[in-house]
Amino acid sequence: MKPTDRARTRTPNPGPGPMIQNLVAEQTPAAVRRSRLHTWSLILTGWAIATVCVAMLASATVFVRYNFHVVRPGQLYRCAQLPDHAWPEVLDHYGIRSVINLRGKHPERHWYQAEKQAAEQRNVVHVDLSLNRHNLPDPAAVEQLLAWHASLPRPVLIHCESGADRTSMATVLWLLLEEDASLTEAQQQMGWRYLQLPWRDGTRQVRRLLRHYEAWLTQNRTSHQPQLFRRWLAEEYRAIYESGQLNRPSPPIIPMVQD
Repeated sequence: MKPTDRARTRTPNPGPGPMIQNLVAEQTPAAVRRSRLHTWSLILTGWAIATVCVAMLASATVFVRYNFHVVRPGQLYRCAQLPDHAWPEVLDHYGIRSVINLRGKHPERHWYQAEKQAAEQRNVVHVDLSLNRHNLPDPAAVEQLLAWHASLPRPVLIHCESGADRTSMATVLWLLLEEDASLTEAQQQMGWRYLQLPWRDGTRQVRRLLRHYEAWLTQNRTSHQPQLFRRWLAEEYRAIYESGQLNRPSPPIIPMVQD
């Protein structure tokens, strides 16, 4: 038989089987609509999940990159020095009404100008206090923090350069002045999560301050209360600071520029 004859005798394609025919038959207009709705539902669900993931990533970036933390929602926040472009977003998102800058007043610096401008444009109170990252705050600085605690509108944002030692010190002092804050809550404002390293001078100073206060409470057989903490600051802290019982570290051989 010639090849052409074999080609003519091939069995014709029987076409789709019964299963395929049934599937095609099921594609009624209603089924098509349901299929399209299901597709769009999957698309919208994926879009929503992606949006949430992006928002969470953006939030995580703020927390990790800027050492930003919510101390008390709607009341107190802490962070490192924010970049210029982040100030408007953070102030608006958290409704910040007061900013305490622990790096001191530096109108000649670009970071200070951007921070101050963002605050002024939103009628946010901006105050400056120069704390040393290696030592305890002097009594005058503590008195200033006490005055701001009583007068500044809230929410308040406290920051230094890295958001670690000086910010932890100010946050601990602030919390111990709150009527419903515990000593444990204040102690939780220290540690690795705030990039506060245990061997740093600033970390040791905060812990020393708390140890002296706790020893005073034990000696007087009482527990922490804001009025007692104010009394301790007025009667004991100045003496501790001036007598050097909290050993101030010696200055470095090469002077460090701090702002």
